[in-house]
Amino acid sequence: MKYRGVKLLLSNGILSILLGLSLAPGAGAHEHIEPVESPHRHVIVDTDMGLDDVRAVFALLADSTLEIKAIVTVAGSAAPGKGTDNLVGLLEASHSGSIPVIRGDERAGLPPPAWRQTANSLAGAAFPPPRQTDVVDFTAEVLGAIVERDPGVQYLALGPLSNLRALLTADPASYRLIDTIYIPAVVRNGNVSDYNFTYDAQASESILGSDARVVIIDISGVQEISGLDFLHSLEGESLPVLWIDRLLAGLGDETGHIMMYDDLAVAAFLRGALLEFDDSAYGAQRTAGDGFVLTPAADGNIRLGRLVDIESALATLRHLYSRGPMERPPHDGAQEIPAETLLRAFHGHLGPYVVIGYRMGKLALKELNTEGHFGISAEVHSPLQTPRSCLIDGVQIGSGCTLGKGNIAVAEAPEPAWVLFTSAEGERVTIRLRPEIPSLVEGLVNSRGVETAGRAFSEIQLDSLFTIEGRGD
Repeated sequence: MKYRGVKLLLSNGILSILLGLSLAPGAGAHEHIEPVESPHRHVIVDTDMGLDDVRAVFALLADSTLEIKAIVTVAGSAAPGKGTDNLVGLLEASHSGSIPVIRGDERAGLPPPAWRQTANSLAGAAFPPPRQTDVVDFTAEVLGAIVERDPGVQYLALGPLSNLRALLTADPASYRLIDTIYIPAVVRNGNVSDYNFTYDAQASESILGSDARVVIIDISGVQEISGLDFLHSLEGESLPVLWIDRLLAGLGDETGHIMMYDDLAVAAFLRGALLEFDDSAYGAQRTAGDGFVLTPAADGNIRLGRLVDIESALATLRHLYSRGPMERPPHDGAQEIPAETLLRAFHGHLGPYVVIGYRMGKLALKELNTEGHFGISAEVHSPLQTPRSCLIDGVQIGSGCTLGKGNIAVAEAPEPAWVLFTSAEGERVTIRLRPEIPSLVEGLVNSRGVETAGRAFSEIQLDSLFTIEGRGD
């Protein structure tokens, strides 16, 4: 899924680029806005990155009929900074780092929910920290510019409505260019007391009382199923399924955090036939407990779509989760600094053993099909006297396993050195330096010097340097 427009960048020129885009003609009454003519639905996703939000984003990324114009984070289940980091980690792991990401703010005066730490940490199933994706801080101007560039875009609000209220307040003309705002909720006898509505009730009141077309996706049927049983039933090696497996393992007995609200809402959003609408339009009134009551109103801007086919929604999710990416982006694709520059900067010079260790680490990433840094650990068995021990520095640079992260261990051993690498999925590969290499290193250093020897060992065929046991494939 590629963003076919201006990529948001952290630079002084971002606002001038965005605000310089041509405005759509006639920011008039909402009902006159026509959706963009496209074979794909265009959507802005707004999320507070709870555990169900992660699964919802996975499903959205896997749907081929959708073009995500931007993802905006909002304070709610997760803190906006941590939620954004988690989102970017998800996008990068899913090969979707080109989707623009906008980081929302913490709404002043609103206390965090009791489960925030669980959401911040993704219950121990966190993604690697962001590496390359650019993130822009939320302003109404930034969000409004995206809407203006794509009038008729849909807006899927999976978290509190704070960002939408900010857009409505600061730029009502851009706000009216949104075709439809979709909001999941549990509705009982017209009463809406969902967390996303009550966390920032003032924002909810503003949006429900505006002239925007709003569809509330009633997911009351979620109470009829066991989300835990469904998630345990998923099979396969796709990234979404593997992440869900890690989530369930990290939660242990704390299964109260398994709520399939946003993922079921996304299934209904993507497959409109799963929703049943009545003939009424509604208005909304805020109650004393910060909930809302929907009342039929001839001129109401709210429609209520009930998710009536839970089994089909689950089948949709099962299909989308199985379509997720099967592997992470290659480590080399994210590494633009020349290897010699890295090795000199970290190790101090280009010696043969640091080059050999570096090539060991890179080979392990290929064998175990992992991105490195956070998806792999290393046990180095080597002499601990220089220059032989310089291999340890090379392993750290090549694999991303470092002492500071605690995913590398060193044990003294006679030469030739060997390293056991283990992936996050438990696959192992042992890479051994061939017995003749130490004497070859010594002879080349004596005859040509250490730097020349280092460059020479960067070009020798890998199978002339190493033997491999227990390949990851």
